[in-house]
Amino acid sequence: MYESAAIDGATMTKRFFYITIPQLRPILISIAMLDFIWTLQSFNVIWMLTGGGPVNSTEMLSIYIYKQAFQKVDYSMAGATATVLLVVSVVIAVFMFGSKRK
Repeated sequence: MYESAAIDGATMTKRFFYITIPQLRPILISIAMLDFIWTLQSFNVIWMLTGGGPVNSTEMLSIYIYKQAFQKVDYSMAGATATVLLVVSVVIAVFMFGSKRK
């Protein structure tokens, strides 16, 4: 494909945007979605460094769930938030596997 594009007179930039990026699109989508799910569920690094940060500035859903369950002893709110996190992760995973079929 690169050789035929070079024969047709495509520049290096056009070859990158019209050949390389479309070939890598499924991989880039998979990596982006997995990274998003891992970021949603990150707990240990943020907890060890900031504990949710000054005025909750680095608080993620996982830290919020932990604080609700074990510091405020509000298990119902922690369970509901964990369910929301699960649903969001499942929706992203379904979208990811759906895009892989194409």
